Amino acid sequence: MISIDWESAGQYPEYWEYTKSLFEGFRWPQRYNDMIHNVFGAFGDYSAEVEVERHSWGAGDVL
Repeated sequence: MISIDWESAGQYPEYWEYTKSLFEGFRWPQRYNDMIHNVFGAFGDYSAEVEVERHSWGAGDVL
């Protein structure tokens, strides 16, 4: 029998992993950020989503 943890389950937009991987990008070397951009670049251009997230992070908003 398979059990699902419904408290941790969620539906996230397709750009979620990309923007969250950049959330603390300032802590990592530039090589890490370049790798993230290269990996996710194959899936599309999420630069607009990243800018919205960065604004939110800077403003202290919790989305």
